[in-house]
Amino acid sequence: MSLLWKEAFTLGDFSWSNTNSFSDIIEITDLEALKHFLDAVHVKFCLLKPWCETENYPLVDSRDLLPSFEAELWEYKGLPGFSMVAFARPLESFSEIFQYDILHPVLSAVNTAEGASCPLETHVIARNVQMFLSRLPKKLQDPFRDQFRRVDTAVLDYYPALMPYLLAMDRAHVFATDVYGHYHLAGLFASFPSDMDGEIKRFGLRTGKFKIGDNEMYERNRTFVCQFLMELYGFPISSERRTSAALFSRRLHKLGERFLVRVLGQSDRTITTIWNNGENRPYPRVEKIALVKLDPEQKDLIRACEEGGFFVDAEKRVVIIRISYKQHRYNADNVRQDRALSVERQELLHPLTGRVMPDVNVVKDTSTMILRLNDIVRGEYVAARSTSAMNWWRIRIRTKSASSSCSRGCPRISAASSGTAKSFTTIPPRYWTPTSKTPKTKRRSRSCTISSRK
Repeated sequence: MSLLWKEAFTLGDFSWSNTNSFSDIIEITDLEALKHFLDAVHVKFCLLKPWCETENYPLVDSRDLLPSFEAELWEYKGLPGFSMVAFARPLESFSEIFQYDILHPVLSAVNTAEGASCPLETHVIARNVQMFLSRLPKKLQDPFRDQFRRVDTAVLDYYPALMPYLLAMDRAHVFATDVYGHYHLAGLFASFPSDMDGEIKRFGLRTGKFKIGDNEMYERNRTFVCQFLMELYGFPISSERRTSAALFSRRLHKLGERFLVRVLGQSDRTITTIWNNGENRPYPRVEKIALVKLDPEQKDLIRACEEGGFFVDAEKRVVIIRISYKQHRYNADNVRQDRALSVERQELLHPLTGRVMPDVNVVKDTSTMILRLNDIVRGEYVAARSTSAMNWWRIRIRTKSASSSCSRGCPRISAASSGTAKSFTTIPPRYWTPTSKTPKTKRRSRSCTISSRK
């Protein structure tokens, strides 16, 4: 039996009074909490609702979520699509690097006004409603006016009710904080700037795939550079909506912004999130959420989903999957030179509670030992457990693979990074013992072996 989309996440962290509204006021001051809220709303209205209402809904093939991504050339016009951006700060309209139509929350506008020009509540509401009407198709203007003419459309409480109208717009909507730090809908019809030509050429020059004035080299490597750059942000070479979102995210990350960019394409049917909450990372985080079908041979996972209630449709084995990816810096010496992304984490979302089932392998990511060793050598591998003994083994693998001419027992610390060399000098003595046959005068120049401790 298929889940009714109106019941989705009704037992979760947000108190839904009905399909489009909440029984409690929604006050969010943290970017990660906003992402959690948007996950519930977008999955409900942009994935589950079309699934229930569309005959022969095109589920996403789980293999399409495994890098490298292939462009989906067919666009499903009847399915929803949108783009949005959220900032962990108030917007400064003149100083922003993109264009958008401004919305003001009533409370913020009234409390920050001065003197006789203090705007009335009805005036702020009417101005926001008029901004919406100017960007909506004519057939939606009267229903919108009747539903929201007395409502503060900028607050998060009414965001689910606004979704049908936001999905009818071609451009992005914007979230930001007000003067009190609470998130609200701050703008409509936003355009994401993308210096595609400049970004591609700068990235190609930095990776050594381009040389200034070398047209033949540019023509030979242009497609590779475009594909690698786009996949760093979770997309193939694709539509303008996703391309501009990727390049806008790249620019915001370079500026040190705390932001969240989200895109749902009508071709890929996948909610892609690019965000950074202030972490010191070379690239922002990338996540994807989609409806997929479990393979019948995954019997253990099917049994766990049945027992936990994770199926959207138990008969068709449909689940909500969220995948987190890890980016890799370009390196010409990598085993797979074209690998920009790898799967970092897969988890299923419960359709009623939003509860997570972690550590699943739905997309069948079969990372080989060669790629794992490649990550260790390049310093990109992070294991689930980290102990001094495990770090010691990583150092031995890295240093031995760095130079085949290194004689036995003489690891070259210079081949590792400064952080690795530092950890090498602080290995607790209990994890290793010198070989018994080594003379005391030569102990430092001979190899060390890990003692077998049970």
